[in-house]
Amino acid sequence: PMVLKRFQPRGSSRDVVTARLIGFREHIFTGSHGAVGAAMADAEWTFGTICQRFLAGLGARMHYGHPDFFDAFWASNRGSMSKASPVLNLSEDIFAGFNVLMRGEQSTHVDCLEWEKGREVSFNSASLFFTKVASGNVGVMRSRDLKTLTGSMNIADSFSFYFASVGFYLYNVVTDISMSAYVSIFVLLTLSSKSLDDIGKLDSLLAAEWVISFGTLAMFPRLMELTLEFGIMEGIIRFLPSIPGAVLVFTFMNKSIAEAVGSTMQTGIANYISTGRPPANHHYGWRDCYFFYRDSHYYPALRILIMYAVYRLLAQSFDVAALPMMVLLGTACVWLVGPILFCPQPTLWSIRDDLSEFWCFVIGTSNAERSVDLKEVNLEERLAARKEDATANLYDVWLFDKLKHKRAPMLARLMELLVAFLFLTVMLAVVFGTMVDQIRSVVLLVLVNYFILALWRVFGRPTILMMLSAGLWLCAVPLVLNSQSLGGQYGTLLVAFILTFQALSVVEKILLLCAWGLLRPDPDCASMPETTMEEVHQKREAARRVQTYDAVVEYFYLNFMSYQWHLYVSIMLLVANLGVQLGVALLEMLGGLQSWWLLGGKLRGGCCRLRRPEYKPPGNDHDPPTERRSQLSGPSSEGLRSRLGKGISYTVDGAEGAANTVRN
Repeated sequence: PMVLKRFQPRGSSRDVVTARLIGFREHIFTGSHGAVGAAMADAEWTFGTICQRFLAGLGARMHYGHPDFFDAFWASNRGSMSKASPVLNLSEDIFAGFNVLMRGEQSTHVDCLEWEKGREVSFNSASLFFTKVASGNVGVMRSRDLKTLTGSMNIADSFSFYFASVGFYLYNVVTDISMSAYVSIFVLLTLSSKSLDDIGKLDSLLAAEWVISFGTLAMFPRLMELTLEFGIMEGIIRFLPSIPGAVLVFTFMNKSIAEAVGSTMQTGIANYISTGRPPANHHYGWRDCYFFYRDSHYYPALRILIMYAVYRLLAQSFDVAALPMMVLLGTACVWLVGPILFCPQPTLWSIRDDLSEFWCFVIGTSNAERSVDLKEVNLEERLAARKEDATANLYDVWLFDKLKHKRAPMLARLMELLVAFLFLTVMLAVVFGTMVDQIRSVVLLVLVNYFILALWRVFGRPTILMMLSAGLWLCAVPLVLNSQSLGGQYGTLLVAFILTFQALSVVEKILLLCAWGLLRPDPDCASMPETTMEEVHQKREAARRVQTYDAVVEYFYLNFMSYQWHLYVSIMLLVANLGVQLGVALLEMLGGLQSWWLLGGKLRGGCCRLRRPEYKPPGNDHDPPTERRSQLSGPSSEGLRSRLGKGISYTVDGAEGAANTVRN
């Protein structure tokens, strides 16, 4: 009654309604389910208390999927609870709040009720949840509802509504872009022979190391709410232990949000993702992590690390000081090893299994048929590239990604080529001539690699020749560095490598466009009719053109170093995962430290234990039944005790609600 009277004051008519949507607090009971569960619960608790209260005060509170109170009669007559379009309205809950606001009604928040709720407690499921929500928010940005609301607001209400709807997601995108821009600025300054002293003379903040980022400000709402509810000392005591876990978790999750928003903006496709919500002690493999995070985290982290390496090597070559950029490097490292750091229950046996599974995935060869098939015309339909496929391998996964462009519009492909060409032009304009001269050394290595790959095709694609192709570059780099023309300058060689591979990417896009124009492959030719011999001949000819184009794509995929680059990255990730998980397993064997931090004290392992004991709830079979169990079982507690003493136990059937005896 204390909440329901907020809809309509007592004694008033139906015309006087003060709110159509009322939200209330939440208690996240999964907060005790390990480090990930605690971080997710803390974030949800903060959003469901101080953030909701603040947005309600600004008049900008929406509906965010929480179990809010609705004016059902009003909502059912005005478009019901949510929208039905799976493209724009993937995050259907917020559109109910839009509906309330567009009709001039109120959405408020109360603190006198609290609803119990669960959240994701596994690292991968938490990342998938944020990916789903961020992708759905792009649909919110494209919706007519958002355009209608923003067109009728003043500047003050627009600021409030921005942070209540799409602001958080765009903020993560801008932050993600700023990391690459930050390193790029210092690379350009170093190439311009500008030292930190020159930058400092301009009183610029770029001359100093940034230790505290703006992301740390996101922690203060929780500290303020803890202080309001428990007092200053109790709030600080509860807040400080949660900082390390929350920083590690949300450094990774914010990247998931930024990448999901960016990719959905490019493709316009947002799909529902089932997280599964596995338990906190659910172990996952390295292969699964590669499928989940190769595009969103691993390669962006490597790009940042490579750019930072270019900056440090150029600064060393020019004999100028360089910033350590510890926050940036720490963030990139968390993107690389975060899933392995939060992988529960690592043992020597699980590390052996994960290592074997991932290594077989990396060095596996493609078994897809290359012959013309009128039912499965496209090569990507026959590749083992899905995570659910046990025969999936690195070669097929990235070849499948290469073949995706066949269904892309021509304008999109031209724009992609234009961006790549402009990027190459800018790179050639800012680097020194000596760096461009070293491209010939890299091109020579590419030609040697081309010869090895030709032998690889002749001898039936043996793995040993592919490993030889991969090892060629590692062995050739010291020879090039010790050459008289280079003089051991790592920065010059690294820039030459980057320029060469960017030029190969531009040439590959141009050649593929030319091949597309000549062959004009139809990816949907499998649906062509076959009623007459002429139609069968036309379908075979269309299938032959598709097969020829797929062969051209695969040829460039190998000879233009795309597959080798992915192979190097995978081997590097394997080494990083092995090192991190061995360290975590060592901590677990010393005293169960990893399971104590990640899963809680109840699942903590012992000292020098190779096998973890199973968890047993407190109490034993000889304890008397609780009052709740006696009520559910039906008989009195005395009768239950007497029957338990005779070796009879009770199980409650949830459907019938009756007690059934099961003899031991």
